[in-house]
Amino acid sequence: MPALRLWTLVNKDQSIVVIVYVDDILFLGADKKKLLKTKEQFMKQWECRDLGDAQEFLHMCIRRKDSKIYLDQSAYLQKVIERFNLQNVKPAPTPLPEGYQPSPATENASATLRSKYQQVIGSLLYIMLGM
Repeated sequence: MPALRLWTLVNKDQSIVVIVYVDDILFLGADKKKLLKTKEQFMKQWECRDLGDAQEFLHMCIRRKDSKIYLDQSAYLQKVIERFNLQNVKPAPTPLPEGYQPSPATENASATLRSKYQQVIGSLLYIMLGM
């Protein structure tokens, strides 16, 4: 599984943070001039495109308002809901009713059902971990 990499480039009292995950790269910093120069140097070394200000990174929507940055995963969550046809699922305060007593399975789950369950859980874990 690919790993998320994080580098910080510190020069005097300014720093640039570079986050890399496979072929997604995000440059962060307060000094836009320094940031663009660092990005330009990177692009001379590696073949890539500058897509401008980040709107999305690793399924996280990035919004800016005033001096604040907001991240949300609602668009990705909506895709997961549609992918697994869960649009009409009713909300519940807890996953199972209080006092629920599970009964042992009488047969093995099919490979298809097991795979779908693993995909749903994997998607939810991805949302929970935020990457």
